[in-house]
Amino acid sequence: TSVITSFVIHVGSYGANQLKNQITNSKPVNVQGTSAYTLLKFLITTVVPDAEFRYYILNTMVNQLRYPNIHTYFFSNVFLQLFLDLNGEISAVNPSTEEGAAAANDVLLIQEQVTRVFLERLIVHRPHPWGLLITFIEFLKNPKYEFWKKNFTHCAVEIEKVLESVAKS
Repeated sequence: TSVITSFVIHVGSYGANQLKNQITNSKPVNVQGTSAYTLLKFLITTVVPDAEFRYYILNTMVNQLRYPNIHTYFFSNVFLQLFLDLNGEISAVNPSTEEGAAAANDVLLIQEQVTRVFLERLIVHRPHPWGLLITFIEFLKNPKYEFWKKNFTHCAVEIEKVLESVAKS
């Protein structure tokens, strides 16, 4: 886990510098155009078939959602863009075929795992890190992420209540 943590932090630092360069060059800030985002997305969606390994990567990324700075901004945008990209992948596959259904299920598992990592941090006692709250509130409140349309948000009454209480608070 220490190697994973070090690697993700290093990639995140590089990505934060790429965003900082976009800001100083007066370019529109877009995390999707950074090589660091591409690498993290590739690791999470393609290279890592093991849910435990993916969990460690996502956990390390959530640990970086702290106070307002470029590092937190980068990782927050990575999560938000990843969720959007995964939504696009779900809509692009044909769920009527066996292959398409398996691909859609894999994407939903990643989104569910992202949600799990956030909830693990948010159900503990306060204070919660600023970046963690801002990112998760964006998932819950912004309709473009289609968070409430996901099956895992309604799979159990207890989960739905926890999500609703986090959304209200």
